Amino acid sequence: SLQGNYVPKHIRGRLMAMFNVVPLLVTTPAQVLAGYMYAYVSHVAPFIISFPFYAYSVYILTKLERQ
Repeated sequence: SLQGNYVPKHIRGRLMAMFNVVPLLVTTPAQVLAGYMYAYVSHVAPFIISFPFYAYSVYILTKLERQ
């Protein structure tokens, strides 16, 4: 809602599309890879592989909040 309030009307649609498409482009291949790992490597492998990414994102968010 803040994006809609602060973005000029002539680029609002493009910005909203960008905020929806970029995460979709990243998460779709990740889901396919996680499904492959779950089926053919180990049932725990996707969770073990994803944990460092979650930890890194928490680290980034704590650093951003302090600035």
